[in-house]
Amino acid sequence: MGFLLPVPSALLMLATWDYFHLRSFESFISLLFIGSFYGFVFMGIPLVIYTFLMEFIVNKFIKSSLLVVFISCVLGGISGGIIFNLNYETGQTFFLLGILSGLMAGIILRLCYLKSKIDNQTLQGTC
Repeated sequence: MGFLLPVPSALLMLATWDYFHLRSFESFISLLFIGSFYGFVFMGIPLVIYTFLMEFIVNKFIKSSLLVVFISCVLGGISGGIIFNLNYETGQTFFLLGILSGLMAGIILRLCYLKSKIDNQTLQGTC
């Protein structure tokens, strides 16, 4: 599931960058496919790290859902903040979008984790 999240994140980041720098909808359409591709390439390593940490460490060992979502926001901010090295002004926007993406991903992943945990307990009780 975590590997599907870069598409909306990359498109959101691309649309924001496009609006603040180019202010043109036509350029957004022309950059849509290129931006999606580079979104996967550029965010691939942070995504793999984020997914590993969230799926195999954070969700399993942390009981508080609020803390899990907070950690997801921090990891998202770090992933988005990588762009600070390229451009400080644009990096600020991506840092905030990374936090927002981490918030959305953390909530979705935590809800899926809790649902699967409840489903597993229900199945074990009926067998």
